[in-house]
Amino acid sequence: CVCVCVCVQHRCGGQVGIFLLVWDCKIMILSSPFGMIDNIPYLDEYGETANAGGGTRAINPLFLDAGAYAELQSLWLHNSFIEKVWAYSDRHGHSHAVIGHWHEM
Repeated sequence: CVCVCVCVQHRCGGQVGIFLLVWDCKIMILSSPFGMIDNIPYLDEYGETANAGGGTRAINPLFLDAGAYAELQSLWLHNSFIEKVWAYSDRHGHSHAVIGHWHEM
């Protein structure tokens, strides 16, 4: 999945790519040479993400979280995905969620 997304990013989006990973209920944000996996802007009736229980599929119906969607929309409108990925990598010290050198995969 990552390899395909990296290829699409370089062909269509240049430095930034955002992909909806439907089966994992996640979004992947790529910003060369790093990337991150984040939750989709949907929550269940209890305010939990689809995979809060450790599974990868949503058990309860999901509803659009207006706050999370507004944040994602703001990132899009202000072209701030690069800053989000770099800030995440700084905060987490290149943890398992941040994978470097996407372009080499």
